[in-house]
Amino acid sequence: MSTGVPDDRMPGEPEWKKPDPGDRAAEDITHGGAVAAPRAAARFNPNTITAPEWLVIGGAALYLVTLVLPWLSVSVPAAGRVGLDESASGFGFAILVLALLLMVAATAWVLLPMFGVPRPVLIVAGPLIPLALCVLALLLTLGKLADVLTASSEYDGFGVSVSTGVGAYLGFLAAAAAVTGAAMLYVAARPDSPAAR
Repeated sequence: MSTGVPDDRMPGEPEWKKPDPGDRAAEDITHGGAVAAPRAAARFNPNTITAPEWLVIGGAALYLVTLVLPWLSVSVPAAGRVGLDESASGFGFAILVLALLLMVAATAWVLLPMFGVPRPVLIVAGPLIPLALCVLALLLTLGKLADVLTASSEYDGFGVSVSTGVGAYLGFLAAAAAVTGAAMLYVAARPDSPAAR
């Protein structure tokens, strides 16, 4: 049946059908574009995380917890009893907060691809970034731990009891674990490493 519309079809070509507006694929075809497959949203899958990556992530998470714990405790006796008993958490030291930020940055670098986010292109080799950040965080932690241990020994003879808190030791272990994981990632990414072949 003639509809008054010019028929430009080749012999044997089926009659053109108006696409359904709700059909995205048909709409793309009518505009002359290729039908692209829908983009799958990147989903975080913990099963894809390797042991070295867990060390970096877990080390940063544990380090955050240790900053809530006391790093330094001070007791000043008065008239046979404790007149002053104070403790300082890791958040009381700016250098430790900086170390935490470095470890969070290293963790973010490790997690970016797992969320479908490309890592920024830098001059320094990619695997060296988390290692450098974690090593710097460990050095800052060691520096503060040395200060706390020194203070504990210096004030012992003045009637003031200064002790190192559990947070200081756990913070060191957390930073060391993150460095270990970052070092394993760096070694695995080297061209001569069996894991990179």
